Amino acid sequence: SEVYLFVKVARMRRLLFNAKYDRRTESRENKRICEKGKQTREKRKSQVCRVFRVKIYISHLNETQKEHLKMLFVEAKWLYNDALTFMKDHDISEYDTKIVTVHCLDKDRNSALRPLCCRAD
Repeated sequence: SEVYLFVKVARMRRLLFNAKYDRRTESRENKRICEKGKQTREKRKSQVCRVFRVKIYISHLNETQKEHLKMLFVEAKWLYNDALTFMKDHDISEYDTKIVTVHCLDKDRNSALRPLCCRAD
């Protein structure tokens, strides 16, 4: 009786698995993954990774320089978030890197256009 029940449960599991598993779906998914991989590799061919390490002595800066340095980091965050928002609807290769205004949220969580003042073109 236990063996019969075990075989019946195993057979039901197999039927459920086969109903959910469709080889055509797997093939489409694999093709989509392959295409995304090709797009990523093509995109990365033109990218150049740069890292700048700097040591800044804050005590040697005047107030204007400190404010400018702070705004560099704030505006970098705005630009990064703007690019992430753009990527929700578009391909990142279409993003305009020469922009001078970005969408960001003010203190009341309202969307606003902000100019980027600290651009180093």
